[in-house]
Amino acid sequence: YIPAFPGLLVDDFIGTGDPEHLNCLAHMWHSLPEHLFLRNAGYDHLMVAGTCHPFTPCGTMECDVTTYHPFAGNVAMLVGGVRELGGADFAFEPSALYAHLRTIVVPFPVTLDCESLR
Repeated sequence: YIPAFPGLLVDDFIGTGDPEHLNCLAHMWHSLPEHLFLRNAGYDHLMVAGTCHPFTPCGTMECDVTTYHPFAGNVAMLVGGVRELGGADFAFEPSALYAHLRTIVVPFPVTLDCESLR
């Protein structure tokens, strides 16, 4: 388990434009104990991504938390939802879920009030 919430740092960067938040994100990845993180290239680690993954709709490289370390893309993510999955039809596309093997979807207990969305 990586005890960090990089999504909050990205949101702070988007809100303030202060690059110090990105510096903190880079420091987070590089301060992980190398003997633990590098032994299996990050495949044996997981991180809490929150209620939406990817962490932010921001499409720039700075907002992609996996660009700050070569093995960051191997870390499993606990998520409450995945933007890219879309509707249920997505799951039936050939090899559509293959790209999400490191994503662990955790049920997010909330009641959807359709009337308030109209």
